[in-house]
Amino acid sequence: MIRVAFYKGAGKFIDSVIKWWTKSPYSHCELLFPDGRMFSADAWSGRVRFNTSYDLTNWDVLTIPMPDSRVRLLKTWCETHDGAAYDWLGVLWFLIPFV
Repeated sequence: MIRVAFYKGAGKFIDSVIKWWTKSPYSHCELLFPDGRMFSADAWSGRVRFNTSYDLTNWDVLTIPMPDSRVRLLKTWCETHDGAAYDWLGVLWFLIPFV
């Protein structure tokens, strides 16, 4: 199984903008692995990274049944991309899809 955590906290101003733009109560999501590590793209650090220090108070967590073999593949993919640059061009394309 894999868990996906959706951030619903007040956060920063940009979190409010994202919620408004997407018409959603959530502004961010991260993957939670069975080993306790959380994986996400972090705009503030400008990197894709793993994290082990988190508080799920302001998060809704969805559990997705998945074979262990798939979880290992997903974890390997994340480990391969750990430290990669944040995809600002992808964010821009999301905001202005006709460009």
